Amino acid sequence: MDSINKVISEAEMALQPVYGRFEQTELHHTRRILDAFAAERIALRHFAQTTGYGYEDIGRDALERVFSRLFGTRYRFAISSFSVSM
Repeated sequence: MDSINKVISEAEMALQPVYGRFEQTELHHTRRILDAFAAERIALRHFAQTTGYGYEDIGRDALERVFSRLFGTRYRFAISSFSVSM
């Protein structure tokens, strides 16, 4: 059993730089997403239930602006269609 633990430990040490790069990428993209949410002033009100028709849906409009900011597209290009079952 000690030999297995040694192999696992060596493999983890060898892969540490790879996982470090993954973590840096994750942190970079998390920061981009949080910055986009902050720039569009996303709040709890944007996640409120709506009629489902999309009329005057501030959440949908705000989320589309976030997508536009993140992906560098024009507004309304990334139309969201999420459904929630209750």
